Amino acid sequence: MTHRPIWTALGGAALLGALGDLLLRTNTWGVNFTLWVLALASLAWVVLQLRAAPPRGVGLWLVVAVFFAFLGYAWRDSEFLRFWNFLAILAALSMAILRAAGVDLLVARIRVYVAILGRLGGSLAMGAGSLVLHDVPWGTLTSDRAWRRMGRHALGFGIAVPALFVFGGLFASADPVFESMATRLISWDLEPVVSHTMLAGAVAWLSAGYLRGFLRPKAITLPDLPAAGRLGFPEVGIPLATVVTLFSIFVAIQATYLFGGEEFVRRATGMGFADYARRGFFELVAASALVVPLLLVGHWALTKEDAVTVHRFRILAFALLLLVDLVAVSALWRMRLYTSVYGLTQDRLYAATFILWVGLLLGWFALTLRQDRTERFAFGAVVSGFALLAVLNLINPDALVARVNLARGDAGKELDVSYLSRLSADAAPTIAGSWVQLDSTERCALLHLVGYRSGRGAHDWRSWSFSRSRARRAVRRSGIDATYAANCNP
Repeated sequence: MTHRPIWTALGGAALLGALGDLLLRTNTWGVNFTLWVLALASLAWVVLQLRAAPPRGVGLWLVVAVFFAFLGYAWRDSEFLRFWNFLAILAALSMAILRAAGVDLLVARIRVYVAILGRLGGSLAMGAGSLVLHDVPWGTLTSDRAWRRMGRHALGFGIAVPALFVFGGLFASADPVFESMATRLISWDLEPVVSHTMLAGAVAWLSAGYLRGFLRPKAITLPDLPAAGRLGFPEVGIPLATVVTLFSIFVAIQATYLFGGEEFVRRATGMGFADYARRGFFELVAASALVVPLLLVGHWALTKEDAVTVHRFRILAFALLLLVDLVAVSALWRMRLYTSVYGLTQDRLYAATFILWVGLLLGWFALTLRQDRTERFAFGAVVSGFALLAVLNLINPDALVARVNLARGDAGKELDVSYLSRLSADAAPTIAGSWVQLDSTERCALLHLVGYRSGRGAHDWRSWSFSRSRARRAVRRSGIDATYAANCNP
């Protein structure tokens, strides 16, 4: 490998550190983080192109990382979406490293994805240290004579420093004019220098660790665990059949309550329909989600040499998948019922979305199992996660929550303004559009959202986001001004 990619990665990391200090030193991240991720992706692509015969497909995942950086920081304001968009950025950057290592993502097992995350964490921790110590060809840069000359100069400067302080101190004591000049010369405010240096250095260190993954990518080789393909149908089929039986009993009970109506539920449980729906929703979500690793582990451990054993496993797996779909329907029905009584919240919306995603994963697993291509499951799961997160960004969950609850208020039901006031600026335009329908108490309770949250980062272009900018315009159009806000203060 030539030395050009190494110096490009090292210089690029220093540039990213300087950009990080310039762009990211704000209280609220917005378009600044998107620009920084764009710079990181661009430098990673440049470093990759300097390699001999770079693999294809790396640029696609770098583009995905920039896309989610745009969604999460230059567009949306929801903290929940920002968190998951940040994880999506890390996932896309990790998959770019995988492609740079020549891994075929379409058929990569889940363990490969986990391994690359661990390797990425190690690279980030090592940072620039790996580049400087292992990759930079110091031995070819200078001769032994040059190294000795550099050592002699360093020794000379080391001796000069104490002499400078000793004689400078004596002269400063002897002459007040010299003392004043020396004091002005050395009286620096080191706090901002240290702060900028630390932030730039930390960003550069992490960037160098990431860029190194494109210089010397190592193949992901993981040995199979001892139990892989070693267990027969009794060891795998009996536990799976037990779970199928348990799910069948639960679905039968759910069907009884579902068709029995509210009076049947009240007589059997002593609960109202809404309270019954509320109880156990998240447990149903967890039970549905746990089926995915259960089937993956069972299929991985099952011996594939006996066709009858594989066929029996598929029958049980398909039966369990069908039952999980019915449990998911029950959970969604519970959520719809509970929401109709108590309104919609972020937790309820995201939980319902998650169980839909679990259903999609189980359907994908059924398809790969039927075609005997389960090695494709991991890639499909990751891509579906990216797609679901993109859809969530597009539909604007906070605005949806605000719209549903405001409609409930218009219908004469209780409006939880305290909860609405905790939503992000994504919901501000929706609330501002219904401002005239709110009474004075509700307006005062919501001023924190439509005022403070939409005003974050208004005076710093680095913190700009489309969502907050749109919220500020909506607030101005609705007539929510500082005078009205002052009247709401106690």
